[in-house]
Amino acid sequence: EIKRLIEDMGLLPSQFAVLTSDKAVNALSPTPEQEARVLFTTHQMVKSRCGGGSFTEAGAFHFKGHAREVRIWDEEMLPGEVVTLSADALGSLLAPLRSSCPRLAALASDLQQAFNNSEGKGTFRIPDVPDTCGVELRGARGALGHNANLSIEVLDQGGSKDAWNRNGDQLLQEVVAKISTKPDERWLVIHQKDALQGKLPKHVQEMVQGAPDRISFLHWGAHQGTNAYSDITNVILAGTLFLPDWQYEGLTNASSNIPVLVEVPEEAIKRTRLGEHRHFILQALCRASVRGSIDDKCKPCNAYIIAAKRSGIRGELAKTFPGCTLSTWRPIGKKLRGQKAEAIDYVRNFFENDPEGVLLLPDLRKALGITDASNFNSDIRKNEDFRAALEALGVDEVINGRGKYPNALKRRFSAVPGATCFVGH
Repeated sequence: EIKRLIEDMGLLPSQFAVLTSDKAVNALSPTPEQEARVLFTTHQMVKSRCGGGSFTEAGAFHFKGHAREVRIWDEEMLPGEVVTLSADALGSLLAPLRSSCPRLAALASDLQQAFNNSEGKGTFRIPDVPDTCGVELRGARGALGHNANLSIEVLDQGGSKDAWNRNGDQLLQEVVAKISTKPDERWLVIHQKDALQGKLPKHVQEMVQGAPDRISFLHWGAHQGTNAYSDITNVILAGTLFLPDWQYEGLTNASSNIPVLVEVPEEAIKRTRLGEHRHFILQALCRASVRGSIDDKCKPCNAYIIAAKRSGIRGELAKTFPGCTLSTWRPIGKKLRGQKAEAIDYVRNFFENDPEGVLLLPDLRKALGITDASNFNSDIRKNEDFRAALEALGVDEVINGRGKYPNALKRRFSAVPGATCFVGH
């Protein structure tokens, strides 16, 4: 990334210096650090040279004996985010909320009044909306709409370094089979550096259908800071990046200001771990076309992620990419058999003949000749492979009529045009 920045800025060697742990990169310029008007360094170098003190006191980063006045950090150096909420902004919510959610409108009105009475002084704690109003805000239109062109499939298998060591051949077959479904399109594969003894790119290119040079590769650790693949619409995360347990604990200490001698709650460490998963996946997928935009939506992109269920990654994806379409990446060779296969065939034929129709689950059960509803639910309806096949067909369970629980199947539909948010009572 430093090399690219130097080229993009058109800097001469006399104008810059590089201070990293990589001697080859440092050698890009012979200019001493304190004599260079522009100094490139890394997060880790800043941490190590500051030693817990102030950046301005770290002489390694000075220019001609003084602390550099202009410093440009990337987004990972931010300690937090400040969000401004004004009384006027709260007031603009009142009209649309009064008809759709009066309790939420009342909360916004109370907050607006409290802001006005404060004369700009004091501290306020925003109440918890679900607890206070009995509603759940699931996202605004802008956030939901932006990722509407992103489709994500998840293969529920481990993709860590250990998983590739144990099950590398099978995971390789899955990656190759997925790429071969689009033999004329470009792909980006982000993988564990040591997967298959470091030969994963070679094996994939040897086995896929279509031209092998249409496939690009990045390993974890080199998965951010480049725009070279922003026109690629298909990206595979062949596993995800995991940190050592002690690092998650340390990050939790640092971000929560908990002293290192105090035991960190396991729930807090879990939240940190999931947060790091979301960060890594966001950075990785945004190497591909999803990083771009068309009007208020991202560019079309298809993402395929290998992640074990126990990692919790699947449940975080809709939060990381609000509005995306999430489905299951079915393993190759794992075909439905018996009544599960009959059920999927029946569902497929039903919606081919009536795309806008509603298939009642009792009707499906009767069509299969199953008299016991509990057996139907356990053997067919709740079977993971059957549910994955429904997802592949774009079919969801829905409530038909006045019942409280899903009792039918219907093809998936998009958000209502013009909707500003979803509110669940």
